[in-house]
Amino acid sequence: TSSAPEQDSQSSVQQKSDKDRQKELIAYLQDHPQDEFAHYQLGELIRQRAPFQALENYSHVTSRHPHYFEAVAAIADIALEQDLPERAKPALQTLVREYPEQIDYQKALARIYQQEGRYRRALRYARRCVELEPDNAENQLLLAEILKKAGRTSEMLAPLKAALYLQPDSLPAHLNLA
Repeated sequence: TSSAPEQDSQSSVQQKSDKDRQKELIAYLQDHPQDEFAHYQLGELIRQRAPFQALENYSHVTSRHPHYFEAVAAIADIALEQDLPERAKPALQTLVREYPEQIDYQKALARIYQQEGRYRRALRYARRCVELEPDNAENQLLLAEILKKAGRTSEMLAPLKAALYLQPDSLPAHLNLA
C-alpha cells in the first residue's frame, strides 16, 4: 500500500500531467480544429473543471467517432447539470433512440418537457418509464405529477395508487391523494 505522502505525490504528478496534456491538446487543436479524437480527449480531461468548454469540445464529436454516444451522454449530463435544457434535449433524444431501455434518459426528457409545459411529450416519456420499470414508485409519481399539471386529475389516480402500493409511506403520493 502507498503512504499518504506517496499518494499526494502521485496525485500531484497526475494533476501536472493532466494540465500538460490539456495544454498539448489545446495547442494541437489550434492547428487541427477538426480532429474529433482530440476534442473528445480534451472534453474528458476538462469536464469537471471546465464543463462549458468540455461541452463545446464534445460538440465536435460526430457519429463517425467510436466514442460518439459517450460524447452525447456527456453533453446531456453537463447540460442537465448546468441547467441548459435546450442543449440537453437533442442529446437526450439521440440517446433515447440509441438506448430505448435506458430509463434515465426517458426520465430526463419527461422532466424537461414537463418544465416547458409540453405535457403530451412529457407523458410519452413518463409512460415509457412506467413501462420499463412498473414497480418503481418514483416513475408512477412522475406520471401522476405530469397528469396533474396537464389538468388530467382523474387519470392521475391510477399511478398514485400504484405508487402507494409500491411505497406505502410515500408522502408525495399521500399529499396528491388528499
